[in-house]
Formats: sequence, C-alpha cells, structure tokens
Amino acid sequence: MIDAAQLHKDAVIIDGVCSLLDQPRYIEKYREGGTTVVTPTIGVISGAREAAIEIGRWHNLVAKSPDLLLIRSVSDILYAKAENKVGVLLHFQGADPLEDSLDLVDTYKSLGVGIIQLAFSARTCVGQGVEERGNSGLSRFGLHLIDQMNEARIVVDCAHTGYACTLDAIEASRGPVIISHGNARSVHGHPRNIPDDIIRAIAATGGTTGTTAYPPFVASNRPPTLDQFIDHVVHIASIAGPEHVSLAMDYFIGQHPYASNELATKFWEKMMSEGPFTTDTHPPPPHIYPSGIETPDRLPALTERMLARGLSEDEILAFYGKNLMRVLKRVWGG
Repeated sequence: MIDAAQLHKDAVIIDGVCSLLDQPRYIEKYREGGTTVVTPTIGVISGAREAAIEIGRWHNLVAKSPDLLLIRSVSDILYAKAENKVGVLLHFQGADPLEDSLDLVDTYKSLGVGIIQLAFSARTCVGQGVEERGNSGLSRFGLHLIDQMNEARIVVDCAHTGYACTLDAIEASRGPVIISHGNARSVHGHPRNIPDDIIRAIAATGGTTGTTAYPPFVASNRPPTLDQFIDHVVHIASIAGPEHVSLAMDYFIGQHPYASNELATKFWEKMMSEGPFTTDTHPPPPHIYPSGIETPDRLPALTERMLARGLSEDEILAFYGKNLMRVLKRVWGG
C-alpha cells in the first residue's frame, strides 16, 4: 500500500496560480502544505509601472529570505525541492503590463517572468477574454506577442482567454500552450470552465490544463466536496491523457477564512465594479474551498483522497509537478 504522507512529501508540487500571495505572508501556508513552487499573480489589470513594482517587491523578498528561491529553470525547481526551499515563479494574469510594447517581453523575462496569460477575461489589445461579448480572436498585436514570447521562452497561458482567441493562440504558438487554471465544463457547466475540445487542443500542443479549487468553478453546491474537485482532474486526464493535467488551486485573499464576510463582500463588490467579471460567473461570498482542502496548508488531504479514488502514484506525481515541469523545460530550455 502506498503511504500517502510519504508520497506527498516526495512530490514536487507546483501550484500554478497563487492569488492569495497578493499578501506574501501567506507563503508559509503553502510551505506547510508541502508546495514546492508558488506562482504569485503579477500585473492583473495594471500597467508596466505597477507590474515593475510588484516584481521588485518579490525580488526583494526572495533576496532577504534564504528559504525562498526565484525560479528561472526546471533545475531551479529541483534544487528548491532538494534544499527544502519554496520556489517563486512569477506569472502574469493578463498581458496588460506589456502595454503596447513587445520589447517589454524580454525585459520581463530577464526579471524572472516565466508565464504570461494573454487576457484577463476582458478584451484587450492582445485579444478577447472569456467574459467579453462576442467571440473574436487574437489581434495582429497578439500574434506578434506570441511570436515574441516564443522567442523569449515564456509560456503562453490561455486561462481567462476567449474561445476563438485560445484557438488562435494554439495555432500561432511554436511551443506548448497551457491553461494555468480552468476546470472541465463537461463536469460542471460553468461558463468560465473549459470545453473538451479546448482541453484536447491544449494537450495536442504538449501543454496542460490546471484544475482550480475556486468554488464556483468546481460545482454548484457550496462548499463543493473534495471528490467534486478530483472529478475535474479525472475527467481532464481521461480525455487528454494524465500527462496533460496540472494543479492550480487559486486560493485568494477574498476567501474564507482569510477574509471576514464583510471584507469579502467589499472585495467582491470592488471586483464587480472595476474588473471584467459578472455576477453570473463570480457569485457573492462566502467563498469556501472544497472540504478538506480549504487552505493551502491542507493540501496533503488531496493526496490521500486521490489515492483512495484509485489514482496511481505516477499519475499523482505527474499532476502535482512533473507535467508542468515538462512544459517549462520544453519552453524555457535547459
């Protein structure tokens, strides 16, 4: 019988979306849960100046923390695991920090940005987000951007990106394309979730679709169950192959228990008034994550339950980190 605790301890675990780290003090919760690499969100609906400040803040934090490591290569990930450090991989949710300059792609790459999401639900100069009206594809600028990202060895991320725009990106990219976080629409018919044909198309590039525990994307009941979250993992693996599913929990500062109901409501109201979201896709709080994995420190419960559901050791290790490391190695090189 496989020892769940030992398997969890041995795994390289990459959480592909860590919005909770808008407040970096919560990094200790990820450490307690056994996470090897966190991916703080940088540059959501912000320009170059704001993104540069966020990147500088993370560089300063890593420089002052011997137990953190800025991730620029797969070798760095393996080193972080061996040395019991938490790796920090910088990830843009949306291409707003590029403004209208392709030259900034190489600048951000030099600063450690390894993944750039094309859109954050709204329409931008790159292309259309998933919550925008209509179904337009990539702009000419977006096509040039993907070419530049391929040259700079930055992963193309189509989370929050519209249907036609995602297909355009898959066709245009010379390397793997990922959806950093997005569950299976066939399992739960939320409009933000990913249809099977897109999941398969992402897999055909060599990329992964990262399952998220954000409650409205998991199931209609609140809170969702741990098994309902695992249902998405199982489905993506069944239609695309177990090598094309990854982890992206997307814990965030507006969730229970990190925000009171009052603060969570204010946060949600701000998102609804200023962001690209609608109440149809992002219902009001409380946002309580699946039972057993409500916070990052409780991640070992996911390993236990996946084993109980019949997932193999190899499938779990691939889901936690090996699949995404394969993508990163192919794109980043080295």
